Amino acid sequence: GVSVSVMDYNPVNVSVDRKKQGHYYNKEVGSYDVWAIKYAYSPIYESQATDGGAVSSGMPLTDPQAEVPGLQAIASLGADPLHAYGSDEDRGFGPRNVDPLTSAGDLSADPMAFARDRATLVAEVQPQLEARLIADGEGYQRLRGATSSLMFERFRSLLPVTKTVGGLYFNRDHKGDPNGRLPFTPVPAAKQREAVKFLVDQAFDEDAFEFEPDRLNKLAPNRWSHWGMGSRCPVDYPVHSFVASIQGTVLELLTEPIRLQRMIDNELRTPGEAYAASELFRELSGAIWSELDGRRARSVNSFRRNLQRLYIERLTFLMLDSEPTIPEDGRSLARLHMNRISERIERALGQSGLDDFTLAHLEESQARIQRALSAQFSLEPEGEGEGQ
Repeated sequence: GVSVSVMDYNPVNVSVDRKKQGHYYNKEVGSYDVWAIKYAYSPIYESQATDGGAVSSGMPLTDPQAEVPGLQAIASLGADPLHAYGSDEDRGFGPRNVDPLTSAGDLSADPMAFARDRATLVAEVQPQLEARLIADGEGYQRLRGATSSLMFERFRSLLPVTKTVGGLYFNRDHKGDPNGRLPFTPVPAAKQREAVKFLVDQAFDEDAFEFEPDRLNKLAPNRWSHWGMGSRCPVDYPVHSFVASIQGTVLELLTEPIRLQRMIDNELRTPGEAYAASELFRELSGAIWSELDGRRARSVNSFRRNLQRLYIERLTFLMLDSEPTIPEDGRSLARLHMNRISERIERALGQSGLDDFTLAHLEESQARIQRALSAQFSLEPEGEGEGQ
């Protein structure tokens, strides 16, 4: 089958290598399903009650308490890889979802490998959209929806990767289980670094998003609106809004206050080297403002200008907002990097050769940073007013 349970939230299983294509969806129950059904419904016999063995002999038991040893023997097999499972509380992508191996929409034991495959598929399908979808004599409307769907597919594959950063492998094994594991195992620092670099390359890099003018000019709306059924979508394709939405979501997930606090806590949980929040900020600041590296600054393209604004907004939030989950070390790191970005902008503005869009963007960014750095906020006792 495709996965160990029919209850998984699986996307369509499409192989990059068509010669290795398996089933697109599960066609039968999985190994976890068989295990869970065995625990819930199989009769427990006398031999299982006396020695906890798996041999089904003797008379079936009718006393629920006498069944406990036999049920414990079944439940003790949770460390078997074919019994891997997580619950609905674990499958999301918010800051409280800690395990990168338990995610809706992921079909692998390696979220980065799955996201690479999805990106490869998107790049392969994208040039074929028009030929596959639009026949002579038809309008281009279907091309617009298909383009958005492919962008969303690529974005959705990145979400499980964000859980690798500050992540914890979460197991439900019991003490004494065969091959039993601890409830929490921090994701190795090297794996977290790899995940951050991957997300930077896929979502934040200068050429992470590229669109040919010819393709953008074919993304016509369907105009399917009439009396009583309006549309808020613009006539032209809002390409910058789509990209900013993807970048903003990934950036927000990586710098969620609860994730930052967990990364600080993970320094105590990790036996060896931990991936620190300070390293995450250093990587993000360097990658998002890479045009200011080197001896001479470079012009900033329109996608990156939006991304840099989003980063300043995010640092301002972490530095000044009264949200109680923001760790104080997170506020300090945000202020440190605001100052460092300000210094880099100051050097760049003293150089020549930058286009007007870049100059205007850098001057405005500098003004926003300075306002944030000079701002103050006060916290009043609960019930007496709101913090400002």
